[in-house]
Amino acid sequence: MRTLICIVLASTAACSASNTGDDDDIPASCGNKMPDPGEQCDDGNMNAFDGCRPDCTLVDPIHPDPMTWQFFEIAGTKCIDGTPAGFSVNYNPSSTKIMIYLEGGGACFNTYCESLFTRSANQPTTGGVFDRTNAANPLKDWTWVYVPYCSGDVYAGQADTMVGNKMRSFYGYSNMTAFLERLVPSITVDQVLLTGSSAGGFGAAVNVAQTQRAYGDVPVALIDDSGPPLSADVFPPCLQMLWSTTWGFDKTLLAECGTDCSDPTKFIGDTFDHVRKKFPNLHAGLFSSVADQTIRAFAGYGWAGGYNMCGTIPTAVTATVYQTGLTQLRDHEATVGAGFGTYYIAGSSHTILRSSAFYTTKIGTTTIPQWIDSTIAGTSANLGP
Repeated sequence: MRTLICIVLASTAACSASNTGDDDDIPASCGNKMPDPGEQCDDGNMNAFDGCRPDCTLVDPIHPDPMTWQFFEIAGTKCIDGTPAGFSVNYNPSSTKIMIYLEGGGACFNTYCESLFTRSANQPTTGGVFDRTNAANPLKDWTWVYVPYCSGDVYAGQADTMVGNKMRSFYGYSNMTAFLERLVPSITVDQVLLTGSSAGGFGAAVNVAQTQRAYGDVPVALIDDSGPPLSADVFPPCLQMLWSTTWGFDKTLLAECGTDCSDPTKFIGDTFDHVRKKFPNLHAGLFSSVADQTIRAFAGYGWAGGYNMCGTIPTAVTATVYQTGLTQLRDHEATVGAGFGTYYIAGSSHTILRSSAFYTTKIGTTTIPQWIDSTIAGTSANLGP
């Protein structure tokens, strides 16, 4: 039987499939809203996230144990080495709210893949947002989902590509689709927070559109920790094109963005604008230090000898260029609409959600937990330089 994973776009439905058969396996009666012989279910729609797949097979719900971490390997997904991916759940049966956290760990796009990309553990250590004992944590009573990073493509890809003399599987985006297919019908919620740090911050911004579609009328908020969707002034066109071709963005975020992303060398800012226009009620926030050394080095692969000169030895973007990019992003998003806030701190540190500084960092009197709480509520401000 074929398992369909459907990504409903603005005007089309694009489906990826992991096949153990062919289209003939789908009963001809599938879609008539009546379970017929050979069908496990039939609700008449193409929604892969309501427990009944478009091929009229039932989704196997997960049943996590309460208040402890439990890992679920999801069939049909792929890590960079071709092994199955999965997610861990710390389930609070008393909560109607869920946080989906995407872990970071670099990226794989050149011959130094092994040093640029680090595969994450299957569950997080305690601290920061993953602290149920700290009264200041607005997420302490939520159900938590932790997505280990294993795809090397900032959760955005769908391609098999030769990189560093090895064939790599970049399926971060379609993995997320498969995760949502299992999560959404398994745990009933009335609020979702999609978040992540570094590569996971980029991944949260990339995947917020399909996450909101998967949850339907349930609001999905976004907290992007140190994965800023900056313009080509920071991430040069050659680097954006390299990522797009290596990771197969034509099948994922560029397909999602459609005509709003007409230039595949300058799509990063355009994709985020597209998401905010498509979902005008989205509550979202970005955290960054104004001179984040890690992201400046990441962007520096497009400054190897000068602007828009891609190479394997990066020249880190200057702090001035990086801070200017952050300022431009903040100012531009204010023109797109309400609901987006920023929390910019001085220095060159990287990430905050799992940091020991999560509870002590302040801008004025506002702490990171307070800013997150206001972002989810839709009242987030722009704080910092």
